[in-house]
Amino acid sequence: EVRLITSVPGRLTFEPDCLKQVIFGIGTPPEHRRLVTQAATRANSTVRLSEVTRFRGSDFGLAFPAIG
Repeated sequence: EVRLITSVPGRLTFEPDCLKQVIFGIGTPPEHRRLVTQAATRANSTVRLSEVTRFRGSDFGLAFPAIG
């Protein structure tokens, strides 16, 4: 698992096959989701897209359902 959180704009470089999944946070704006989804699927067409949702039935009160 790798988490990338940055306030610095710019390109991140990595091997496309290393990108397996993108999980969007609860407050991720739709435009950011769209842009990240486009870039991620362009880099690796098999990338899994998920989002964080609140779910009382889990240990931490969160679930990560697939989207797209």
